[in-house]
Amino acid sequence: MPPKEALLARHQHGKKFRILKKGGPVISDQPGRYAGCVTTKVFGRLTCRVGMRMKPENRVFFHAWADAVACGYRPCRSCRPVKLTSR
Repeated sequence: MPPKEALLARHQHGKKFRILKKGGPVISDQPGRYAGCVTTKVFGRLTCRVGMRMKPENRVFFHAWADAVACGYRPCRSCRPVKLTSR
């Protein structure tokens, strides 16, 4: 895990995250691989500068690229998230 993502994981210990899947929202103690904004329908990396500026109430998370796309979100043009296949 890159140092910045490890720092994020430590900082978010004990929080609950809203994870979107095709079937609907799920509450998890892990933020997922991607973060999205419900108002712009854009998702990106957890470390994206643009994504970190969104309001917490508009933030959702995705465990998989396919979940984000199935929910109607598009990849961020700033951080250009990579489609990861295995965890």
